[in-house]
Amino acid sequence: MKHSLTILGIFLHLALFSQISLSTNPAIKTVDLAEFFNKAVTTVKNNSNSKVTYVWTVTPVTSPSSWIFQVCDINLCYLPTTLTQEFDLEAGQEGEFYIQVSHNNFRGDGEYKVKFVNKNNPADSITGTFIFTSSVSTRDITFGENIKIQPNPANQYFQISDTKQIGKVQVLNMVGSVVKTYYAQNTDQFDISDLPSGMYMVKMIHKNSNKVKTLRLRKS
Repeated sequence: MKHSLTILGIFLHLALFSQISLSTNPAIKTVDLAEFFNKAVTTVKNNSNSKVTYVWTVTPVTSPSSWIFQVCDINLCYLPTTLTQEFDLEAGQEGEFYIQVSHNNFRGDGEYKVKFVNKNNPADSITGTFIFTSSVSTRDITFGENIKIQPNPANQYFQISDTKQIGKVQVLNMVGSVVKTYYAQNTDQFDISDLPSGMYMVKMIHKNSNKVKTLRLRKS
């Protein structure tokens, strides 16, 4: 009898304090190399009757060295170096939360744990799991295996070693926004003189298909 009461007490304790929930846990995404970003998505909800400030902290369990991952909460997508952040949820509010990975043309498996904790009540917490699994997509990237970007790091411009199969070139910042677009047949030098220093992704799109090739570029 005492054992049953103890279990009931634990259950009531969790029911009383755990007011945050996730719509999907684990959130699973099959990695498709034809997609620049792959997202594992869930919805986070505040089930209490008052506004709560939550703190999320991400921990990579497994993450291929070629991948770049970043967290996006209900407010915005953060730089890959951001591993913890606060956000507010009104009473009953829910919002999308996801991890996205840039695979750099490398197929692999990844797992990331995200713990959500009520800033003012640590007992109100939940841990979400975000899993990325290898794809067998027929849209795999088969072109541009020997393409290189030079110079890299670059300052005023960069060049692509072979543009014969490339139709369009895009430069994206580390939150996935396109900051430059070029048509490869019109030039062999791609001007980046007006971009701030930092890391970028150069996305090259095949001129006759939806195949893509992405490479990292550092602007000095």
